[in-house]
Amino acid sequence: MGEKFDIIHGFVIVMGGIVVDMSRDKARVWPQDCNILTITPACFEDCFERGVFKDINFSFLTREKIEAKQKVDQLAKSLVIMQALWFWFQFMARIWQSLPVSL
Repeated sequence: MGEKFDIIHGFVIVMGGIVVDMSRDKARVWPQDCNILTITPACFEDCFERGVFKDINFSFLTREKIEAKQKVDQLAKSLVIMQALWFWFQFMARIWQSLPVSL
């Protein structure tokens, strides 16, 4: 691996951003219909300690590629902010009107 792992790489791993196609794995220990394996942080750490990743090219996980994907979804981030604000206004209006509030 050419690049040092940084906190941004950790975020990708925690969010489940690394998946592996296991459809051609000969030594399966899970059901046949489960072909995609999501690498969890514990699994990633364990594999690193065992040296499982020594022959794997992590060039797909560069800081530039991660940051480029983050910039793509500005519209999605804006929509989430709008939904959160709408929820907050609705919440405050229900409290102001003495209506019950549930989450």
